[in-house]
Amino acid sequence: MPANRTLGVTAETNRPTPGVSVAPAPMARLVAFGALPGHKLVTVEPIMRFDLAGFRRRHHRRRPDLVIVGADSKGCGLAEPSRAEILALLESLRPQGWT
Repeated sequence: MPANRTLGVTAETNRPTPGVSVAPAPMARLVAFGALPGHKLVTVEPIMRFDLAGFRRRHHRRRPDLVIVGADSKGCGLAEPSRAEILALLESLRPQGWT
């Protein structure tokens, strides 16, 4: 792979998601992703309810260069966090020095 690549992974939550997707569990994806070298992008979309401390810890271990958060834009009725919870997650993921 070229040295200037950016690798990406999606992790909608840090909770189990039985019946929502046939993909590997979100945290299993993050763990496997963390072993890869290079620039990293993490998407949290569609965002689902999460446990803030655990989710933040998992994201910080991956040291992503960019995190993108998106809502359930297709109206699938997923269990989404409140606006306050999303804002708390965003603030916790903000690197020091960002405004």
